[in-house]
Amino acid sequence: MENLAEKYIDQTASQQELGEIQQKLESDSSFKEEVVQLQAIKSILKAEDRANLYLELDGLFEQTVKPKSIQPTKSDKSFKRFILLMAACVSVMLVALISFQYLRQNPAELYADFYKPFKVSNLRSEVKEGVYWSGVELYQKGDFENALPVFEKSIEEQPEKSNQTHLLIGVCYLQLNQVEKAILEFDNVNVNNEYKQEANWYSALANLKLEETEKAKSILEAIVSNNSLYSQKAKQLLEKM
Repeated sequence: MENLAEKYIDQTASQQELGEIQQKLESDSSFKEEVVQLQAIKSILKAEDRANLYLELDGLFEQTVKPKSIQPTKSDKSFKRFILLMAACVSVMLVALISFQYLRQNPAELYADFYKPFKVSNLRSEVKEGVYWSGVELYQKGDFENALPVFEKSIEEQPEKSNQTHLLIGVCYLQLNQVEKAILEFDNVNVNNEYKQEANWYSALANLKLEETEKAKSILEAIVSNNSLYSQKAKQLLEKM
């Protein structure tokens, strides 16, 4: 029995199955890869079938039409084999190129794969007092909208925590899909502060979400070159872009 990927390639899927396939193509990277691999295999098999058909027809022509007095030379046969080999190589290269382009994830997919909200437990501050931690409590509960004004008040009342606060405000804005505001907050983290590496990572993701791919790449390359906490993740993301 054909699976969904095979039905999609063979164009035998029902309308209901096509809807399910489309959803899986958009959300399931392993299913998408399976489809691409099947497309590549079937394209290669078709190329081989065409080459074999050509050989069969050519042999039939030589047996039935071509005068027996005119025999194919060794160079003729070598040339035919060369042409068939080149055709097969070109087919494989085209399939590989198409597969590569198809497997490349779009910015939205990459963002979904790599984005995880910053965990407050990762913060290196230990003293849990003041309005800042009231904002953290809301943040940890996922109440990002109400956490924002508390964090903004915290910047005024506890300026010594302003860098991590800007980071958390930026993540709140990302969670609320206010991406441009998030980027501004990440930029507000002092370049010499220890939280700048987190701010740069989330800024790269935010730019990716906005489909500002070149800007995201530039930030990610800087993260890799600085050998920071997020260097490995940045390298992995760059490889998929």
